[in-house]
Amino acid sequence: MAKNPAENSASAYQQEWSDLVRRINAARAEYYDQVSDTGTTSLSDAQYDVLFSRLQSLEARFPQLIHPGSPTQTVGGAAPQNDTAVPDLDADLDAEQKQPTTATTAPATGFAPYRHEIPMQSIDDVFSYQEVDAWFERVSRGLDRAEFSLCAEVKVDGLAMSLTYRDGALAVGATRGDGVTGEDVTANVATIATVPAHLAGDSWPAAIEIRGEVYIPSADFARMNQERIENNQAYQEATDAGRKPRLRSSRFSPIPETPPRVRSSKRTPRLQLRVL
Repeated sequence: MAKNPAENSASAYQQEWSDLVRRINAARAEYYDQVSDTGTTSLSDAQYDVLFSRLQSLEARFPQLIHPGSPTQTVGGAAPQNDTAVPDLDADLDAEQKQPTTATTAPATGFAPYRHEIPMQSIDDVFSYQEVDAWFERVSRGLDRAEFSLCAEVKVDGLAMSLTYRDGALAVGATRGDGVTGEDVTANVATIATVPAHLAGDSWPAAIEIRGEVYIPSADFARMNQERIENNQAYQEATDAGRKPRLRSSRFSPIPETPPRVRSSKRTPRLQLRVL
């Protein structure tokens, strides 16, 4: 049976698709799960975006390449635990769709998984005015060409967070994870001063989910670094003189990365939650 010309064309790009998936998944694992002491990664954000954009363009041109384990089908979070197989374009598509997904994702150890009732999506990147125009056209069509206003602002690049309130009380704080399953960090979120334990007023619904970004303002981050520099200097001077170091207590004690101990909000970094 002769192959479809489109499949023949897609076959020529299978290896590139596979290489892109492996590089992107490796970069995700490095970014989310294997953070170095210096906080740097082998790929810059710009380099990652170029790879991801190329993967999107290949899958848009050849839908046969789209696979449940592709980074375009998941959002952030942990990378698949096993390598994503290259799609077999010669296999029967109906049979392929019946097969369960082999790629799995899991939250980092230390936190319980939390499945979002509605998936947490990410923001698409664009690299040209033409892409912005195309997005505007899609929005306009979706609104049946009705007039609408736009508001643009600098994106806060922090930790995506979902807060669920039930009967006005904070019930769950969860990270985005892979967009479907995140991590339950309720105890940690409760230490952020700008996150209320109870909603004000009494007109809120029985259940409401609020999503935003958790981040440290630049000025507070600079002060935190300065305090650490001063403490390091004091420690070194005391050690050199044979004295017991006496370090100044920092106002910016880090939020723990594991659940067991939760610090008072008065001693956490001045984290902010910005609602999107």
